[in-house]
Amino acid sequence: MSYPDFFADLATSGRILGLGLGSRPEDWAAALGGTFFEGSHYEGHLSREFGMLEVNFEGGPGEWSCTFLNVRVEQLSWPPERVPGVAMAPGALRDVYGPFPQRIGFDEIADRLAADGVPVWKLNQISAAEPDLFWVADGGAMFHVLTPATAGDGLRPGDIHSVSVMSGRAIRVIEHIRYR
Repeated sequence: MSYPDFFADLATSGRILGLGLGSRPEDWAAALGGTFFEGSHYEGHLSREFGMLEVNFEGGPGEWSCTFLNVRVEQLSWPPERVPGVAMAPGALRDVYGPFPQRIGFDEIADRLAADGVPVWKLNQISAAEPDLFWVADGGAMFHVLTPATAGDGLRPGDIHSVSVMSGRAIRVIEHIRYR
């Protein structure tokens, strides 16, 4: 398997290594290893970062449930000294999908999805200062893709900035057009 398979799996299932919305923090530690950064933005919230994977939970001790996944693809381009000792693509992902390049163009992933018969939708852009947004309804995945206004730091327009999956996200038909 390869990194395009990772993004296709995420886009069509909303899951990473079989884990997704509704999972518990200990499930992620078991799947990805015990090395992570942990934080909280407010009471009843828990965030764990496994390299480029950010997993957010709501609830409380013994009742945590995943409500948001964010794959921060742009972190693959970071120099190793930016976060010493942390592999941006966790070892468990590399074991299954192989190496991840520093930059990943969205069209490569969109073409892969289209070849599998998976529709990719482009959302109406709110502002030229924002990334382009592409929606894959099958897994509830939102791709944030860099534009000329948002590219930089070694990343180019068309590169994936991040991919997110969250609870309760719905896209109305009038907000998007078929991309692939």
